Amino acid sequence: MNHRRSQLWICIIVVLGILIAWDRWTALRSAENSLQNVVDQTDEIRKTLRRIEGLRDRPTVVASSASSPDEMIQLIESARVAAGWQPGNIISQQPQVPRRIDRSDYLQRATELRIRSVSLASLMNFCSGLIADDPNSSVGKRVSRILVRPTNESQIGVKPSNVSGGESWDVDLTLTQTIYSPKSQ
Repeated sequence: MNHRRSQLWICIIVVLGILIAWDRWTALRSAENSLQNVVDQTDEIRKTLRRIEGLRDRPTVVASSASSPDEMIQLIESARVAAGWQPGNIISQQPQVPRRIDRSDYLQRATELRIRSVSLASLMNFCSGLIADDPNSSVGKRVSRILVRPTNESQIGVKPSNVSGGESWDVDLTLTQTIYSPKSQ
């Protein structure tokens, strides 16, 4: 009986040892997978940083003349449609007077936009539409300022229908056009 009991204990210890070894092996594999994910993410971050550095060194494209008010309205309208917004989402557009950049040969003209009740995803689509690579509409333009705040639903009365996932944001956005205009002109 005593011999049988010692064999049972040995079997229990061996089985526990196997279970512990299995547990440690699976934990090691999980840690290895997590480490590989971190390495992959680090590689993606490095690639993105290289792209950003490349863009930082790229010269800014400027317009040779200021866009007309009608061209700006058309650009904003096409970006609004591309973002899937209703006409009432853009509540104001205020073009500013062009201002000289220090003592340079360049002017900047800002257009201030007030936007109501949009999702962040649609805002990114709108901004992409404003600075698209279409040389006829967006030369020298960039979004220079974005201020985002939650929509106060009590001000608009109802939940906006164009906003997904319950998010709703009001936005103040500045679209800036840089124009080459020598001081002698």
